[in-house]
Amino acid sequence: MITAEALIRGWTRNSDYVHTHLNGLTHAEAMMQPPARGNCSLWILGHIVCYRNYALNVLGQPGVVAEAVARRFAKGSAPVLAEEPGLPRFEDLTRAYDDAQPRIVAGLRALTPEAAVEVVTQGDFTLPRAELIMTYMRHESYHAGQFELLREIALAQR
Repeated sequence: MITAEALIRGWTRNSDYVHTHLNGLTHAEAMMQPPARGNCSLWILGHIVCYRNYALNVLGQPGVVAEAVARRFAKGSAPVLAEEPGLPRFEDLTRAYDDAQPRIVAGLRALTPEAAVEVVTQGDFTLPRAELIMTYMRHESYHAGQFELLREIALAQR
């Protein structure tokens, strides 16, 4: 059985990893494109924040970005290739990411065993609530791993 404390540890590990690779980057560095097909750090962070909004919704917690911002970075959204109207700043997305962490923890701590096994639908998924939260956590882990190379690319340009 998936426990709330195990999920909290996973989300916390993700957060620590994300911070390791994003700390000290500037907005311009977060906009740098990888040399091969892929997304910049800004898009990936926005995508992670979008999915944190989904997780917060599943946990009955308020989101950390407006729906329009979440849609900009949702699955299948266009890559960020340059500045554009309404594009959030890297610092704002980082703050939203950080604001989500205690809300996720609070939502998980409040999760009852009955709510954990309740089947819910969010986006493309219909799963028991705890499994859906774990799916989002694993999705974030995948994208967080992309930051390592992107950080090295940004630092090499300094």
